[in-house]
Amino acid sequence: MQTEIENTASFWLKYIPDASVTAEKKESFRQALVDILTDRYTGHWHVDKTTAGSGYRSMSNWKSLDSTLVGAAMQAGVPIEVLERHLPRDIVLWCDPYNVTYRVGDHGTVYTVYEDK
Repeated sequence: MQTEIENTASFWLKYIPDASVTAEKKESFRQALVDILTDRYTGHWHVDKTTAGSGYRSMSNWKSLDSTLVGAAMQAGVPIEVLERHLPRDIVLWCDPYNVTYRVGDHGTVYTVYEDK
């Protein structure tokens, strides 16, 4: 679970330019996101049925920022405007056992961020 969560946090962080926040705040955001996701996914991580709970473990920037991203930003002192400005829109990311994937748009291709074969 930790490997998938770390890959999820790294996915979102890569969109935040270094010039937009300090390195310390960026690291605080990453750690807050890891902590929130670890707490959230505990009890909802099914290695024997990897798609069970997939919707619960999804994150998006569809019509508004995912509450998990907002919560991590608030904990880290990163302005929400930074996320709104730099994170891709119309995106859904799934953090599932053994893989992390995302899709842009309703009917876009699903791309792999991480996969443990």
